[in-house]
Amino acid sequence: MEPFKYITKVRFDDTDKYGHVNNSRYFTLFEEARTDWMYSFSSLIYWAETNSIQFVIAEQSCKYKLPLLHPNIIEVTQKINKFGSVSIEFEYELRIVGTEQILSTARSKLAFYNSKTHKLEKLPPHLKQMII
Repeated sequence: MEPFKYITKVRFDDTDKYGHVNNSRYFTLFEEARTDWMYSFSSLIYWAETNSIQFVIAEQSCKYKLPLLHPNIIEVTQKINKFGSVSIEFEYELRIVGTEQILSTARSKLAFYNSKTHKLEKLPPHLKQMII
């Protein structure tokens, strides 16, 4: 599967008094990319909605390599690192649009949680094939 790219702007309210993007904002940027990616698969969203499935964060981490400053237009590149039976793992790279320099890298693991049974749910094979 091709990496997914999400483009957005650094907003003034993302920053501290020195113009650096706050470290917690990075996770929001990765979430925005992931959400955009998920909504590009209407069958995945339909399965989740009709089966009470929530995509919950099981793990996440971020490595800050260089500061991200305001103003900038940024690109988050997301790719699937691993597809488990009840989870999916992503890797991210964040850079300023038009550059190759990576400002941060991250990983996240999402579990498919059934809010009615309170158990993890396997992703149907046809959805997994559609995604990969």
